[in-house]
Amino acid sequence: MTNGRVNRLWQNLYSHTRDPQIIKRFKQNFIELNPADADRIGVEAGDLVEIRNDDVYNMYGENTEGSFTAIAYVTEDPPQGQIVPEGTAFTYWLYPGQVANDIAPAYLDPANPNPSYKLAAGEVVRLGESELKEEMSFQARNIAPE
Repeated sequence: MTNGRVNRLWQNLYSHTRDPQIIKRFKQNFIELNPADADRIGVEAGDLVEIRNDDVYNMYGENTEGSFTAIAYVTEDPPQGQIVPEGTAFTYWLYPGQVANDIAPAYLDPANPNPSYKLAAGEVVRLGESELKEEMSFQARNIAPE
């Protein structure tokens, strides 16, 4: 799983949590999945999933486990036409209460002893259909909601 910023969620949602258009579009964190991966694990757009990693490096230097939840986006028509590669997923990194860094790996780079916050291994587990499935848009992120 990779994670990063999303232009529509400007300034890490600092002020966007009060913008009704943004919250209507992104009521919960999302994870973009390749259609082949989504099919393999039985996930469709709008499902609630948990992303788990049992090898997380915590702030005390201990190995532990971590997870976060997100709404599945199956990227058949993604921004700029770039489908998330098979075997990879993308999520927003800092959604309140659903932080992707919760599954940062227990690896420290020897040259720069920091965890790899933009890259992690994790298992995507379907929790069920999200109650937001009928409320959120699952169009490509570069299309404005109706």
